[in-house]
Amino acid sequence: REYVYDLVGVCCHSGQTDCGHYYTFCRDKEENGEVSWWKYNDEIVMRVKESEVMTMKACMLVYEQKNKAQYTIKQIRELIQKSMAKPILEHESEAS
Repeated sequence: REYVYDLVGVCCHSGQTDCGHYYTFCRDKEENGEVSWWKYNDEIVMRVKESEVMTMKACMLVYEQKNKAQYTIKQIRELIQKSMAKPILEHESEAS
């Protein structure tokens, strides 16, 4: 099985090894599918270009698995039913 990941966060450090400051970049995906990157530096939050993020000297990268298993409601219900003795009803009206 092939695993594919998206970069979703970049943690950076400025200063020396014994002192300094951490800040981070996080990827956000809008409902319309547009991807944007945001820089979080204490109370300052600003939108940045992806090209800026990709040129940073990162101390930590955060990835999200892209091809995670997606289940339908029916599949989730079946998985739960298999693990329970009492079946789950399809609709509230079936309970009466």
